[in-house]
Amino acid sequence: MVQKTMEKLKLLQTRVFHENKVYLLASDIAELMEYDEGLFVENYRNIICNLDYMPPLVLETDFNALLLEDDELFERMQHLEITKVDTLRFETEIQKSIYPLKFLFGGELFEHNAKMAGYNSISEYINEVDFPNEIRKAFDNLRKDNTALKYYLDECEKSNNLDNIDVKLLSENKLELQGYTSIKDGRPSYEEFIVGNGIFYQISYDSDEIYTELRIENSELIIPEFNMDSDGVEEQNVGYDPDGRDYRMYGIFENLFHVLLSKNVEDAGADLLLCEAPGVKAYISSQEAFRLLNPNMFRNILLFEGKIDFEKDTYLTEYAGTIQYKQETEA
Repeated sequence: MVQKTMEKLKLLQTRVFHENKVYLLASDIAELMEYDEGLFVENYRNIICNLDYMPPLVLETDFNALLLEDDELFERMQHLEITKVDTLRFETEIQKSIYPLKFLFGGELFEHNAKMAGYNSISEYINEVDFPNEIRKAFDNLRKDNTALKYYLDECEKSNNLDNIDVKLLSENKLELQGYTSIKDGRPSYEEFIVGNGIFYQISYDSDEIYTELRIENSELIIPEFNMDSDGVEEQNVGYDPDGRDYRMYGIFENLFHVLLSKNVEDAGADLLLCEAPGVKAYISSQEAFRLLNPNMFRNILLFEGKIDFEKDTYLTEYAGTIQYKQETEA
């Protein structure tokens, strides 16, 4: 009897998740109840759900109600079906912000791939093939390790905290914030920059710099910094980019691209590149830099403009109450 019960339980291993609801295959339930599938669908047609391109389904909550109404079936099952489903979503349209650079440096390859795949234009190929594939890979990796989100959300929270940086103060000094999210092997991170006319300065909220007291003087950025040796605060003159570029007029990736090509960039070790120049300070992963310069390298890295609003939901099925949908079989 125990062996028979175990065999029956295997029939309910298939789950279909659609719009925050969990469904079971009607064929599995029919076999469990020792019904002909067609007869089950007819007798319980009021609880049969039909989704596009799917066989007949039954909500897991409706099955639990059905189970509790059938003493014999419940005696064999000895449990209810309750599934917990975690979902993770994020807005992916911002990933397209990097595609102008892809056209610039990977146009010939994209054109070749588009032709091979039967598309009439590169844009069509990117929108329907390349972009969805990259997002799908990143999404699959994120779902494997939800704990990776905690560090990322902490980083974003620091940049939202007025005790760390005051957006109103930035506006008074004609400065703005720009940032980007990098997802590498399923682990997201966030980098942020102060931008202005002649200013492109990377922020580190774990540093001794005091961004709540910064100011612009003679077009140069002044940031107070706590000096551990003197146990006091000293002003640091970040300076002004003599190129006269107004970094506010461009997107974050265009600005990074400009810095990588026009400024002196040094190897800072540990996969980091560093650019320090008047008005400019930027640390960037060398892999991210190569990804910007050649979008066909390091395709395990995705770069998104701004912060990503990750949404994480949990759906837990439960007993939905008596359904009384069973129909009498015609004699």
